Amino acid sequence: MGACAWRLSEAYAVRLWLHSLEVFRYSAMGSSAGGGAMSGSSRDIYPHSQAGKVLSSLRRRPMSNIELVSELNIAHPPASVRDLRRSGIDIQTREHPHPSKPGEKIKRYHLMSER
Repeated sequence: MGACAWRLSEAYAVRLWLHSLEVFRYSAMGSSAGGGAMSGSSRDIYPHSQAGKVLSSLRRRPMSNIELVSELNIAHPPASVRDLRRSGIDIQTREHPHPSKPGEKIKRYHLMSER
């Protein structure tokens, strides 16, 4: 890789890193400039974060870990659900019959209420 290409890839990596910090700050601390504790509202969840994508999909229907990974490319769904629960969103985990294995069960996340 030439020097010019290396500088471009380094600049892209820096921009990506700064963007990820901003997404984390926005979703973890709310949208206020001063930060502070989360207010417990779904409005404070950045819609393009993994937690925001999970929340959006749970508004439509209950989903399992495998569905969240395969349909939304969520790296670790339990972490996103944990973040949503910590922000005050009521999500319950319920057992459902496995769609292709009789007698087995899977767990799906259900959105119960938003504050």
